[in-house]
Amino acid sequence: MSTDFGSTTTRKARKPHQCEECLRDIRPGERYERHAGVWEGTFFTFVSCPHCAALRNTISDIDTEFWEGAFGGVGEWFAHGLWREYIKTFEDGLRFLRLSRRFGTKWLSSTGELLPVEEAA
Repeated sequence: MSTDFGSTTTRKARKPHQCEECLRDIRPGERYERHAGVWEGTFFTFVSCPHCAALRNTISDIDTEFWEGAFGGVGEWFAHGLWREYIKTFEDGLRFLRLSRRFGTKWLSSTGELLPVEEAA
């Protein structure tokens, strides 16, 4: 029987990484989260940008079925249209729609600049 565990650390990138949620390149000097642990007997590591980490927290606040630690789950949540069920009950629907659009553009403006992280309200 295996014991599942994990930890999350915030790091400053010394080399390029790729966010495993939005697939955006995390640039050297930028902060990111590194998740590591064991799940069902298998070791894992997962990197996410702070934008996706904040969005993951927002989703877990409105969707009780969404597990906060479901790394890679943000993209799946959008791909399967699960947001449509919750958008009607979310107090700030316009904010959530904006976040979902920004996720789709990998948190970059139309000029390619990185947008600021929008924390959960």
